Amino acid sequence: MQSIQAGETQTAGMPVDTPIDQLAPETHQFLVETAYARAQFPKPMDESGNEKELTLAEKEKLLVTAIEVTEEELTDLGQRRSNTIRDYMVSPGGIDPSRIFVKAPVPVKEKKTKEHEVKTLFVIK
Repeated sequence: MQSIQAGETQTAGMPVDTPIDQLAPETHQFLVETAYARAQFPKPMDESGNEKELTLAEKEKLLVTAIEVTEEELTDLGQRRSNTIRDYMVSPGGIDPSRIFVKAPVPVKEKKTKEHEVKTLFVIK
């Protein structure tokens, strides 16, 4: 949705980097509807085989769940979060930076469910 947002919000006279929670409701609806129409995943069908009418929240949920995230992207996200937490902990008046180490992510054994497990380690000496 971000690529659509970048092009479409400029047309609406809004800054490209407007956070989604600060969009006008009409703009948010337009962006979700546009992204859903362009999405390349199978849309839910009704009993007669026609595309099912969905609420805006349902369309947004389908868009979010259809986003493919690679293992590399998840690892990068975890690393960036860990670094942000470390930076906060060592901010002025915090913990001595020599006592905190952010380690590389440790692979977790895959479970037989579709759920993913995230493991972050903090070491404080």
